[in-house]
Amino acid sequence: MVDNMIALSDVSHMGASSSEKRNDLAKGIWLWCAQRNIWMTAFHIPDAENVEADKQSRRSHSQLEWTQNYFQGLH
Repeated sequence: MVDNMIALSDVSHMGASSSEKRNDLAKGIWLWCAQRNIWMTAFHIPDAENVEADKQSRRSHSQLEWTQNYFQGLH
């Protein structure tokens, strides 16, 4: 269940996005599922009903974000 309509579309259409990065991610998800004999169905959940996941995604991850930014700067 996702509250993002773009993510829902990308996953539901098994990677038929015009964005190469999103397309690769969606295809990777489906490949991972296929290798494990998992069939996935994506559903939209309104923001107002997605309280716990939304709260977790908004938590500060300052150490992780700093690390990602640092290593991205090395490339």
